[in-house]
Amino acid sequence: AKYAGPAACRPPSLEKVEKVFELLDEDDSGCIEYKEFAQLMVILCGQIMTRVVVQYAMIFLLFPYVAKWLFAWSDSAWGITSLIERLYDSFAPDTMRYVVEAYLPATIWDGVPASAISSVLFFLALPFVLDTLDDWFHGVAVRTSDKKEE
Repeated sequence: AKYAGPAACRPPSLEKVEKVFELLDEDDSGCIEYKEFAQLMVILCGQIMTRVVVQYAMIFLLFPYVAKWLFAWSDSAWGITSLIERLYDSFAPDTMRYVVEAYLPATIWDGVPASAISSVLFFLALPFVLDTLDDWFHGVAVRTSDKKEE
């Protein structure tokens, strides 16, 4: 669960922090002065805060709408709902049918396809976006270091 929940908002690894320290050590003293430390904290804390905001925005704002749209589109294009119903009618064991029909309201089944699509987005799209953000913040550190060398 590298990219799920609070783990996705973890601080950068020790290697990344050391690399950023090296990049922002203006005078190559091996020590970080106050000004360098302030720049380092802006970059690292900005990275963590951005990860948190992006993760929750995608989970709560983007994924549900994209999942509903994808399901509606795929249902109109390929008839996914009727396919699922045919598969259920053909292959579901009698015990499962009894439990589903006796204890689960029909409204639960209406949300299952969108939830499945949201789960796929969560495990595929979110890691890609968070890795892209990490790369962008690393680029910020490199550009900051390059400006100081000029």
